[in-house]
This record gives sequence, structure tokens and C-alpha cells, in this order.
Amino acid sequence: IVFDEAQRMWDSEMVLPKHGVAKSEPDLLITIAERLEKWTVLVGLIGGGQEIYAGEEGGIGLWNSAIASGSDEWSVTCASSLASSFPNAKVTVNDALDLTISLRSQQAGYLHKWVADLLDGDIASAAKISLDIRSHAFPLYVTRNLQQAKDYVVDRYTDKPNARYGMLASSKSERILSSHGIDTSFPATQRLKIAPWYNKGRGNPDSGCALTSAVTEFQCQGLELDFPIVAWADDYRWESNKWITKASRSKYSIKDPFQLRKNVYRVLLTRGRDGVVVFVPESGSMDETYHILLASGMQLL
Repeated sequence: IVFDEAQRMWDSEMVLPKHGVAKSEPDLLITIAERLEKWTVLVGLIGGGQEIYAGEEGGIGLWNSAIASGSDEWSVTCASSLASSFPNAKVTVNDALDLTISLRSQQAGYLHKWVADLLDGDIASAAKISLDIRSHAFPLYVTRNLQQAKDYVVDRYTDKPNARYGMLASSKSERILSSHGIDTSFPATQRLKIAPWYNKGRGNPDSGCALTSAVTEFQCQGLELDFPIVAWADDYRWESNKWITKASRSKYSIKDPFQLRKNVYRVLLTRGRDGVVVFVPESGSMDETYHILLASGMQLL
């Protein structure tokens, strides 16, 4: 059994209202696997910091708990960075399973570290890493003029009709971005046609290249653009020397809303193959965020 994004399995609190079973998804898979007569291999593909939905906050610990509650003895083979996550299993360490080479971009490794430091508030380290990223022709731009960002990506790919660009924004950004024509409301995201948005070229009104609609973290996770415009909102902003998030309503129980918002911006900032430009709205509440992005090594567009 192969399960992608194995750190994003639902906990029992999410499975119960969805399927009427008071067990986590790892519990259910372990139970199914143990019914097979001879043997089973469960392959979990793990990406760190990608948990953006309610019900996903249990992380790898849900697998350890499922192993503990199972009836058979399980052996776990994993990279050394995960070994401590499985105290309830016989663990074999194999660091060949730690896949460190990205196929997205030659600069993806640097970019992920820069994003991690930025979102952790280690601005000095992010600024240092940004020099390596920019030296390899992977621009990190920031602007407070959305039209300027749109003009830049269009001009950049004038001679490359197959290039794909578009606007990305948090699903909690509707209030501050709506005045800029970026609609991330639930009705808008439901109307949006994902396949044309990513695959149709410029000139098609449903294409992301039209720069008239934005996709959120839920629609861009696992997908890429040559050059995204990330619209930064006040749901994760810099204030008084730290990142803060605002409370949001949810019908599901969320254990750590700050971590989920942090992961949202990790996803949004790592979708680009050639670079990224961040748009920060002209609002007093966003001034500190704009300046900290500059301090982290982003260049003014």
C-alpha cells in the first residue's frame, strides 16, 4: 500500500464525522493490512510542513499510535531524521530513503531553507541564503503594486508561450485582498476550473495566465508554476518582531491554527520553478510584513 503525503493522514476526530468510524486513517490502514494472511508493506511518502487542513495535525505520531494499537509486530524502515517518531516499532535506519534532490528547480533546496528560515523568524539566516538563491538566477521579488507584478511576469515570458504563471493566495485572505480584485472566497474557489487554470495558455479567460483569478493553498499544493505571484495577506503577518496569525472560524477542531497558517505560506512560497514575486497590499497592518520580506533578502521589484 502506497500513501502519498503520509504525514497528512486524518485523525479520528476528522474520520468520525466523515465516515462514522472513530479511528484515524493510519489505524484503519494498519487494521486492513493485518487482515492479509502473509505480509504487507505500507509505503508512506512524507513531505515536511505540508499540513494545511484541519484533522492533519497529528502528523507522523498517528502512525506510531496505530502501530502500538495493532495486533501484529511491525518493522519500520526510515531515514534517521524520523527514527525517533516510532518508539512503538522495531526501527531500521536507512538514509537512502531521505530524498534530498528536488526535480522542481535547481534552487529548490535553497528556496525551501530560505522559506523555512523566513517563516521561523530567522531573518538574518534567510537574508544570507537569499544571496545564494539570487546568484543562481532565481529572483525573489516583492512589491506593493499588484499591476507591476502582473506586468513583470507577462513581460518575462513574452517569448515563451508555454510558460505558466498565476496568482496564489491564502484561503483566509478574502478580506484584505478583495479590494485588489483577488477573490479567495469559497464561492469563487468553487467556481474556478483547476485544469484550465494550470494548463490553458494566455488568451484563455480560464487560464491562470489571465491573472484574473487566484488559487489557494488547497488548489496549488503539489502543483507548480514557472513564476507565481504570491499575494500575502494579514492572516500571517509580521508584528512586533514576530509572526502572528488572526483567529479564524472553522467547523472542525484545530489544535494549532498558527502552525497551519505557517504551513499555508510555506506551500504558497514554494510553487515556483523560475522565481517568485510577492505582492503585499498597501495597508498599515501589512507595513511590517513588507519590510521584513525586504530584510529577508527579497528585492524590490
